[in-house]
Amino acid sequence: MPSDMQARIDYGFDKALAIVGIDAQLLGLWSWICVCRAIPPQEVRRWRQQGRLIEGVKTVFEAVPLSQRGVYYAWFLQYQWLLDGTPHDESIASKNFAALVGNMLIAAWRFTGGSSNDTAAKICQEMNALPLTRRACYDLYSVLICGSSPHPVRTLWVDFGFVAAMNGVEEDELRAKYMQLIEVCSFGEFCTAYESSSIPALFERYGVSVSHYRLFLDVMAGTPSDNKSVWDLKQYIDILASPVPEHVDHPPEPFLIAFVDYGFANCKDPDDSKLLDDLYKKLFWDSLVDPLELHEARVRGRLLEYVKKFKFVKYSPHAAKYSRLLKSRHSVSVLA
Repeated sequence: MPSDMQARIDYGFDKALAIVGIDAQLLGLWSWICVCRAIPPQEVRRWRQQGRLIEGVKTVFEAVPLSQRGVYYAWFLQYQWLLDGTPHDESIASKNFAALVGNMLIAAWRFTGGSSNDTAAKICQEMNALPLTRRACYDLYSVLICGSSPHPVRTLWVDFGFVAAMNGVEEDELRAKYMQLIEVCSFGEFCTAYESSSIPALFERYGVSVSHYRLFLDVMAGTPSDNKSVWDLKQYIDILASPVPEHVDHPPEPFLIAFVDYGFANCKDPDDSKLLDDLYKKLFWDSLVDPLELHEARVRGRLLEYVKKFKFVKYSPHAAKYSRLLKSRHSVSVLA
């Protein structure tokens, strides 16, 4: 992410601050152009000086076959106002965001077979009448079609397996695989698979593979009704790593089951909570711990022994705290 303020203004990052999460997408867009397509920085600078950043970006994408443009082009077409050269304005940003949401709503509606003549108000009315599971599928389509992934704070993050991604590359891959899938299967077929916890089987049926399939399969085996608590823990840690949407006015907290299973219920003060936050952040972010191994250790009441295997855990200064915090509250017989 550019740290120079003028660069942030020149290339859209200042405006991107108005909407949580899109700065990462904008960075991905510029990375694709400058790294993947090897466009020299001098050329990009020339576009800006000539007032044709948007035109330049479009030219690069349109020189590539449609099947190779990835997820960023569709996203860029929704957010090209970031590069239109106008100064940042909160009211304009709000209007642009409202228009974007409306466009997402209509695009997903048409993609799933809705009438192109239906208004946004009509679509909202129809959507509100849908069962919650079908509404979740529609919400996912809305996010995917605009070139994004669900935010970790949303239930979609777990319900559609994004929580199984251990890094941004796997997240982007899963988003692309979902796009590949929904282009060949019907919306009804997708909803039925989701409701029966058989999304992975739908991927297989259409020959769409996911690299981190083992973890993805484990998450999807429980959605939309039930999941291992380790995935709730992973979602909590993913939320800590992400900009929190503006409508969330309080710090994230571990979900109830993970709160109990992974030691947070044993915390006596904020220092205890921070110790666990730091521990799990390092496990998931730095060590790329296998979530299913972590789950197994917790089930067997060996959570403390498991985390001590990792060299980054400075156990000695906090031995008593770790022993108290990671003490199992369940027996193996209860959870086996």
